[in-house]
Amino acid sequence: MDFKPEDISYINIYDNESVVIEWGVNKFGFGQTTFFYEDGKLKCDNEYLDKDTIKKLICEFIDRAKFTDI
Repeated sequence: MDFKPEDISYINIYDNESVVIEWGVNKFGFGQTTFFYEDGKLKCDNEYLDKDTIKKLICEFIDRAKFTDI
């Protein structure tokens, strides 16, 4: 998926027993990427997105964050 950071309409990350990244990209669609451990190995349910696309989503999430010293 080729997109510009400004095309991303939302990115949410939440954690339970896995880390889920919810995303929406204008004129492309939406989905979830889930990271979880199975048999001691970190796995990613990537919904057919390639590694570079997932990296781009995570980087944009970090870039949009306001960092505070808590």
